[in-house]
Amino acid sequence: MASGVKDPGASAGVLNSLRSTAGPNTALEATGHSVGFYQTWVCTMWSAPQLGRWAAEVPRNKSMSAYTIVTAQERARFDALRKSMVRGDGPAFLDHDYAVTQYWPLLAETFPANQFCLVEQASGQTVGLGHSIPVAFQGAWVDLPAEGLDWVLEQGFHDRTVGHSPTLVSALYIEIAASRRGHHLSAHMLAVLRQMAHAQGFNYLIAPVRPSLKSRYPLIPITEYMQWQHADGLPFDPWLRVHVRAGGHIIQACPRAMTVRGSCQQWTTWTGVEMPGEGNYIIPHGLVPVSVCGTTGEYIEPGIWVVHQLP
Repeated sequence: MASGVKDPGASAGVLNSLRSTAGPNTALEATGHSVGFYQTWVCTMWSAPQLGRWAAEVPRNKSMSAYTIVTAQERARFDALRKSMVRGDGPAFLDHDYAVTQYWPLLAETFPANQFCLVEQASGQTVGLGHSIPVAFQGAWVDLPAEGLDWVLEQGFHDRTVGHSPTLVSALYIEIAASRRGHHLSAHMLAVLRQMAHAQGFNYLIAPVRPSLKSRYPLIPITEYMQWQHADGLPFDPWLRVHVRAGGHIIQACPRAMTVRGSCQQWTTWTGVEMPGEGNYIIPHGLVPVSVCGTTGEYIEPGIWVVHQLP
C-alpha cells in the first residue's frame, strides 16, 4: 500500500482519460489500463432460471474454492444465507440514511434477481452479499446526480412503480464476510454484478462507489481524493482500483451520495463519539465529519460515480 501522499499530476493522468460525457446510448472509450486481470471462472449454479448457464469473469486464484450464487428469487434460502453471514465492523450509521430506511427492506421482494449471496461450496458459508437495482436513466454520464446511492434507490423504485423501462443497472452495495476480508473477494463480487446485469440484457453497470480508504482522510475533499494515484497511474483507493481494473470508468464525484440526520444523542449511540456542542466531528468509518448545529447532527457522505460498459 502506498502512502497517502497525493500525486500532483493526477488531474492530468488516467482519471481524466476515464471521464466521458457519453451517456447510455454512447460507447465509452477504452483506456490504456485494460489489463489481463480477469480469467474465466464458472459458477456451478444459478438460482435465477432465466440466466441459464453462466461463466463469470473473475480473477483466477488457485487457492479459492468454487462458489454458488443464490439470488433472492430463492427467497427462503437467500434470507437464511444472508442472515448466517458473520459481518465485520462497519458504518452502521448508514442504516439511518433516509432512502436506505425506506427502500432497503424492499429490495429482495421488489428486485429479487439483483440481490445475491456468494456461498463457498466447500464450507457452505456465505462469504459475500451483493445488491443492485435496475434504473431508467437518459442523458450524459456527467448528468448522473449528486445524490448517488440515494438517487439510485429512489429512482429504481419510482421507475418500477410508474412502469418506466430501466436502461441500466446500478450497483448498490457489496459486503464481504469478516473472515474473508483481504482475500480479494470484492473483485469476484463486482464481476458477478457485471455479469448479472449483462445477462439481464443491459449494456451498462453504474456504481456510486464508496471509496474504501476515504475514512482515513475525512478532511480531504472527495474531488481531490478521487484524483490520487499510484505510480502505475491506477487510483490510490483500493476499491476504485478494483473497478478500474474491471473496466470501470471514473466519471465524477457524487457529493451527496447519502444523507443521515439525527440528534446528538443518536449520533453518540451510532458512533460512540460524544457531541456536546456545535461543530464538526470526525467519526469512525465516516468519509467526512458530522456537522452539528443545535442538537442535530448531519452527515452528507460523498461518493464517486463509476460506469462499466458491459461486453
